[in-house]
Parts: sequence; C-alpha cells; structure tokens
Amino acid sequence: MSKANSSIPMWSHYARKHTGFVLGINVDDPAMRHFVQRRLVRYRKNRVATDPYLKPPSNSWIDQITKTIFTKSNEWKYEQEFRVIFRLQDLYPRPLDDGGVGHFLDVSETTVPELIIGCCASDETKAALCDLLDNEKRFSRLRVFAARRHHRQFQIEIVPTNSTRLKRPIEP
Repeated sequence: MSKANSSIPMWSHYARKHTGFVLGINVDDPAMRHFVQRRLVRYRKNRVATDPYLKPPSNSWIDQITKTIFTKSNEWKYEQEFRVIFRLQDLYPRPLDDGGVGHFLDVSETTVPELIIGCCASDETKAALCDLLDNEKRFSRLRVFAARRHHRQFQIEIVPTNSTRLKRPIEP
C-alpha cells in the first residue's frame, strides 16, 4: 500500500501502465483489525542482514523476518509504502481458478471507500468495473475517481467522476 495515489511511477508499475485501477483502503476499518503489524517501509542502501540458521518461531527469527518484510532499497523511496502483516488463520480460504487456494480478507465499502480509474483505462476495463460494482451491493456507496494527466505539468490529477457509482463509462 502507498500513501501516494497520484505518483506517475506507481501508476506505471502497479496499475498496468495507467490502464488499471487503484483501491483506496481505510486501514482503520474494523475489517483490518486482524493485522499483526502495520508500518511504513524503511528504505535503506543495504539489505537486512539475515541468519539462515535462526529457528522459527524464535524471537530472533521473527525479528529478522519482520525487518526483512518492512525494508526496501532506497531506489523505491518514492513509493511511500506501508505494509500490513496478517496471520493466515485470520483470512478466509477460497479456491482459485488454477486449483490452488487463496486467502482473503472480507472487506466492505468502509474498508475500500474509493476506486480510482487509470487515465489510460480502456472502455472494456471501465465496463468490467461497472459490471462488478453493479453486482456487489456492499459497494453501493463507493466513491469513484478518475486519474488524468495534468495538462501542463508532469503530474497525475485525481478527480471525482460524474457519479458516486459506476453506471456507465467514466468521463473524466
């Protein structure tokens, strides 16, 4: 997760080169109560030193794993990332299309209060989101925004759409 919703590199890296979407997450929502830890990522020049001989679940092993999870290279500092750790037993198992099992958090519109559509999203992507939201009554009050290129600066603007609910393709 990131504090920045309008970062050009973030949209390029994580939203299929501006063709996808971003979800706004309310980390203080009750659905997020199961997290074990939540904190900002530390950006460093060097990797976290690890000892492969530490035995789980010793305190030293847990400390090493936690430091590793919450540390990234300085090169990624622009992400302003924070991460959340959940315990597997607090997530809901669901079968995946490939036969595996995924583990999910049950969320609602208070957990995910907003959706931002990328500035290069296709009409097909917008239509798929419309269909999805029309079938998910728990997201009936989801606020929908559109990302768009600033007309003069190298910047992404996040603007409200003409509807709080996607009923038709977005007109930014």
